[in-house]
Amino acid sequence: MSNQQNQPENKRVSRKQLIEVEEQLTDKDKELLLLLRKCRFLSTEQIRRIFFHNSPNETAGKKRANRFINRLDTAGVIFFLERRIGGIQKGSSSRVISLTPAGYKLVYKWLEIHKPYPKKRITELSYFNITHHLAISEIYTQLMELQLQDKLEVHLSQFEPAAWRTFNQRGILKFLKPDLYVELLVDDYIDSYFLEIDLDSEPPHRIVKKCQEAYLAYFQSGVEQRQHDGVFPFIVWIVPSIKRRDTLLKHLTQKLGESILLFRVITFEEFSLLMIGGGELPEKEGDEHDEEK
Repeated sequence: MSNQQNQPENKRVSRKQLIEVEEQLTDKDKELLLLLRKCRFLSTEQIRRIFFHNSPNETAGKKRANRFINRLDTAGVIFFLERRIGGIQKGSSSRVISLTPAGYKLVYKWLEIHKPYPKKRITELSYFNITHHLAISEIYTQLMELQLQDKLEVHLSQFEPAAWRTFNQRGILKFLKPDLYVELLVDDYIDSYFLEIDLDSEPPHRIVKKCQEAYLAYFQSGVEQRQHDGVFPFIVWIVPSIKRRDTLLKHLTQKLGESILLFRVITFEEFSLLMIGGGELPEKEGDEHDEEK
């Protein structure tokens, strides 16, 4: 793979070229660019699952997705990361893409955003940071798949920083920073969730601290409830293994008392079931003894 593909700053697109590119973009092209602006990174496999789900089979979908992505790469509005990033659950061998400065210019024009686009180079981001972004994109992809299967309707989805909240605690401005906030329309009701991705990179006491000092403090502020008719979202921690799930649940239950009812801790594989179940997982016999292979 060439340096031209891996370094977004090397992809120079003139104003005239950008106008020509924009004129040739399809609605699907624009939808992808707008999504990349929100989530920053997508794998080619996630793109296949979101945009080419109606292909005759997976192989055909991959070919269509690759043609689609390569065309936008040639146009200079997206680029491929130099290294492949191990995925969560699906698509671990996929390539990863992000917007180039030219891509950002187009998206900011469409959204009428009058501020500088992100200047931080991808090469300055850590492997973990990119993996975490991809894990958030995986959760969004699963939601899109459920919607495409008519199992739920995504009423609202907010990535960071749009998902973040501010509140006042004893005169001090505080921040709540979930990875993703979603509202799902279910039988004329809205189910809402603050979603947190945990990749088993932090000790449990730090997770407990965020739950106590951010989520419970925000709950006690009443800000969210005043804005949503007394409703507060479920707080869902999504983790990579059953072992990690059980460890976090043990620590949270010990430290949070009755407030544990606000929280859910699940694996990536359990996420779809939780969303379909309106915040509750179906009973599984012997689940507490399951181990990942």
